[in-house]
Amino acid sequence: MTSLLNFRPLSSSPHIYASLLQIDTLRILLDCAYATPQELQTLQLIAPTIHLCLLTHPTTQHTNAIHKIQLQCPIYATTPTKILAKLANEWKVETERKEGKINEGEYKEIRTAFEGIISVKFEQMIEFVGGTSSLLNIPGQVKIRLVRELD
Repeated sequence: MTSLLNFRPLSSSPHIYASLLQIDTLRILLDCAYATPQELQTLQLIAPTIHLCLLTHPTTQHTNAIHKIQLQCPIYATTPTKILAKLANEWKVETERKEGKINEGEYKEIRTAFEGIISVKFEQMIEFVGGTSSLLNIPGQVKIRLVRELD
């Protein structure tokens, strides 16, 4: 069986990371960040169509939209990525709050979003079993393994 693979970067910035990986009808969001209001709007628009999200790095350049787009799919990250990304986003919000640029409710949104992330270990298999959504029917299952890149 041949699969159709489509990879699309969602940010125009060379230092902000969010990409859509589509394998047949399975849609995977790789990282979740934005640089412009238009990029955030794009993420919000595609959020209902995403089947799973993988966070690869613990910086805001990879995770600053995770609490803004209300993903309804499983979100996976290694435990260090989950913990450090939450701290990085809270630090960014605190800095913006001190500058008078942010509302207080964003802390709660960050906590809620990051509590829902599923921690995985390197080399751990993630089984994603397909099902029916309002937009797509995903038959079968997908197995993903996170591998640490060797220097």
